[in-house]
Amino acid sequence: MAGILPVVLIFLLFLNKWRLPVVFFLAGFVWAGLFADHQLSKSLPQELAGKNIIVEGFVEGLPVREGRVVRFNFNVFRSEPVEGRQIRGRIRVSDYRRDAIDPQPGEAWRLLLRVKPPHGFANPAGFDYEKWLFSQRIVATAYIRKNKANSPKVNHRLPDLDRSAVIDRMRLHIADQIRNSLPDSSFRGIITALATGDRRAISSKQWSVLQITGTSHLMAISGLHIGLVAGIAFFLFRFLFAAVPQLPLWVPSHTVATVAAMFCAAFYSFMAGFSLPTQRALLMLTVLMVAIILQRRVRGLDSLSLTLLLVLILDPLSILSAGFWLSFAAVAMILYILQQRSHRNDWTESSLFKAVNMQWKLSLMMAPATLLFFQQIPLSGPMANLVAIPVVAFLIVPLVLLASLSFLLLGAGFVEQTLFRLAELVLQLLWTLLESLAMTTEALPFSVEHSVTALAGIGFAVLVLVLPAGLKIRKLALVGLLAFFFPLHDELREGEFRMILLDVGQGLSAVIMTGRHALLFDTGARFSKGFNAGDAVVLPVLKALSINRLDTLIVSHGDNDHIGGVRNVLAGVEVKEVISNEVISGTHTTPCRAGLQWQWEGVSFRILHPGVEGTTTGNNASCVLQVQSSFASILLSADIEKEGEKEIILRYPYTLRANILIAGHHGSNTSSSDDFIDAVSPGLVLFPAGWMNRYHHPAKKVLYRLKTRQIKSRITGKCGAISVRVTEAGISAQSWRQSNRKIWDLSEFNRSCGKVAIGLSETPPF
Repeated sequence: MAGILPVVLIFLLFLNKWRLPVVFFLAGFVWAGLFADHQLSKSLPQELAGKNIIVEGFVEGLPVREGRVVRFNFNVFRSEPVEGRQIRGRIRVSDYRRDAIDPQPGEAWRLLLRVKPPHGFANPAGFDYEKWLFSQRIVATAYIRKNKANSPKVNHRLPDLDRSAVIDRMRLHIADQIRNSLPDSSFRGIITALATGDRRAISSKQWSVLQITGTSHLMAISGLHIGLVAGIAFFLFRFLFAAVPQLPLWVPSHTVATVAAMFCAAFYSFMAGFSLPTQRALLMLTVLMVAIILQRRVRGLDSLSLTLLLVLILDPLSILSAGFWLSFAAVAMILYILQQRSHRNDWTESSLFKAVNMQWKLSLMMAPATLLFFQQIPLSGPMANLVAIPVVAFLIVPLVLLASLSFLLLGAGFVEQTLFRLAELVLQLLWTLLESLAMTTEALPFSVEHSVTALAGIGFAVLVLVLPAGLKIRKLALVGLLAFFFPLHDELREGEFRMILLDVGQGLSAVIMTGRHALLFDTGARFSKGFNAGDAVVLPVLKALSINRLDTLIVSHGDNDHIGGVRNVLAGVEVKEVISNEVISGTHTTPCRAGLQWQWEGVSFRILHPGVEGTTTGNNASCVLQVQSSFASILLSADIEKEGEKEIILRYPYTLRANILIAGHHGSNTSSSDDFIDAVSPGLVLFPAGWMNRYHHPAKKVLYRLKTRQIKSRITGKCGAISVRVTEAGISAQSWRQSNRKIWDLSEFNRSCGKVAIGLSETPPF
């Protein structure tokens, strides 16, 4: 800032008209920078990673229970110092113990925690957990350690320090009552989301239907629902107040109705946990309601701009949310559409036509933003929303609200249960339509790799189409559509291939692509009933790469960290052939045996292990794959250990060399023996190992073996996904964290995750 200041002063001196905008821009830049720096300064230092710390704090928000695992946000106000440091702020806590605690909102506890800095998977696509932690002001993640000494000092309540959490307790009681009223309903998660804003109980299958039909924005409390509640409250209270003739003489009916509407909207916002979408809606509503009270006319654009300013002042980190951009963009588009007036007096003036016109125009105008954030366009979105918006807004939401209000005022009973069941019945009928649309129409996939030309093309096409028809330039939209459907990008030529070793934690999954084919080697782990690497990482990456069909899926062996996500992958993408020695129900598999080989676009694939006799078991029965072209080769050794490595060396004494080796068993000392490393003689070794994993992979001895041979190495847990590109010009390997640095990435791994370029070396033919 000190270096920029003189330039800014000169700029302000000579450009009078731009002084105010520049001052505002600098003020915003400094405010956002201070806000982000304050949050980063509170994050757990790297040197405290893996330490046990005793903390005192209180439970924030709604805890979630998955089986016997409990997760909740814990706001720490006091901690015992470790290495002269203390922790303050919000920690994301998990309790895996058999005697897990039952935390309630507002309760104060003293806990013994094993802490880690914020960290998540880093891949070209998929949920960015680190970004979410940063935006939620979470300074560390942790799990509760067992109190082995049975000391009364840790893992116990501090009732004298409890905090008031009336709203959160109310939300929790409503969620529990919905569970009791609809014990066997598959729509319980959606109704809970509409009542409390908690969307965690919505199943992945339901989310898939909502995303394909473009209706996911309706299934949680958002600006639409806040506006609906405020509108109903406004007209209801104005009618009731005006029904008594004397009252409007003292206070205008619209003033009372406005205040009542604001209270109702605020209450519903707090019921939703005062999430970012509800904050935006409430701020915009406040601007409009104040204008009504003051009897001033406020333009829609002014209201939107003032709301945007207030949101960014209160929370600059809100720009990290896709909902921030989508919601403000949607309101801006609606305002633009409403400004377009028709002077004809025909059927186009009907309410039905206006609704249809609004919906398809809004879907068209929001297409670039939808592509950017979700890598797809829901083709059935306009039709689905045309039916779903009025049904959800005028039937389901009022029923859910009345049921919740009945429970809060009258307690559990016939009225509340009947209303919840009516809401479920209406949702069931709507869901039949949404499922039919999801089955008949697919979402148009989009590759982030093509974003520069394709996104610019669709953006240009939409801009031309929404401009006034009188300009007569709409035919130019064809140019943008051509750029979208036929983007310019580098094609893999004959003999070239690409591999992405995905960051799936303590597991293995790799995508290998040639010019016209794609192979997936392993699918990562299944971490819990509702979370697995197949859904969380593999499928989003495949979609981002525009891979709609896998030619081959290889499952190396039956360990969870390799096969855990296979069912989800098979359900989410078409697979032509599965190669594995494991039994995968409902799927025909080709046995993985040494000697099996094929070729795609000048790139050869060969199975090296296990042998045809099939006598090996356990990790040593893993499939080992060699990928080779005239330019370079890669060896994927799965989980083989020293015994398996010896067999491979004896079987292929002269053709085992590879430029890049995917280390066996995640870098365990039971693998990557001296003889095997010498036989393969790689220039780069990649370790598919989780960050701070409990096995301490890769082992120090293995890293030492590589160091003595001056072989470079990269670890997915530290560096994120690693992309390897083999071309005629050479081999390049680049990590996702290094090439996509983010302000919230606190990892200090720049030197150990840098780009690697390997010169060509002769590789012997098969």
